[in-house]
Amino acid sequence: DWIGFNPAYVGTVARSAQDKMQEVVSVKDFGAVGDGVTDDTAAIQAALNYAGTLGNAGVYVPSGKNYLFTSTLTLPSGVRLFGDGSERGVGGLKSNVIGSPLINVANGYYSSIEKLNIYHATPASANTAIQLIDNDGAGGTDPAQYFRARNVRIIGLVTGVRIANESTWCVFEDVHA
Repeated sequence: DWIGFNPAYVGTVARSAQDKMQEVVSVKDFGAVGDGVTDDTAAIQAALNYAGTLGNAGVYVPSGKNYLFTSTLTLPSGVRLFGDGSERGVGGLKSNVIGSPLINVANGYYSSIEKLNIYHATPASANTAIQLIDNDGAGGTDPAQYFRARNVRIIGLVTGVRIANESTWCVFEDVHA
C-alpha cells in the first residue's frame, strides 16, 4: 500500500513517505550505534555509499552521540554529510585512524560536510581530518570540485584540511581546526 506524505504548506504536493525519507539517510539506518566504543565504520560508509547512488542525498549523523570509525571514510560525489552542529557536547564522528586521512573527498563534485564535529580519540596522532584528493591518483584527472565544508569543528588532528592535486572551486566557511 502507498503511504503518503503531505506537508501542511500551501502549494505542496503529496508524495510517498518512502520518497520523502530517501532525501536524507541516517547512519543509524545502516546500524550505526554511536556509543563511541562500537566500530561504526561499515555502517557509516554504507550510508555514504547508498546516498551516493541516490544522487544529491544527505547522510545525517544524529547529535548527542559519538560514532567511532577505524578506517578512512570516502565521501562520494554529490553527498552531503551533516550533523546538528559543531558545538561542544553535540557529538559527531570519532576516529582512531592512525597515519591516514579520516575522510577522503575523491572526485567530490558538489559534496559537502556541514554542522559536524570530527575528532580523533588520541589527539595529535592522526595526520589529516578531511583530504580532497584526485580519485585515481593520476594528478588532476578526477579532482574534488565544488566541495563545501561549513560549520565543521576538527579536534585533535595535526592537519584540519588538506587540498591535494587540482581540487578547485571549494568553499570553507566556519571551519575550526
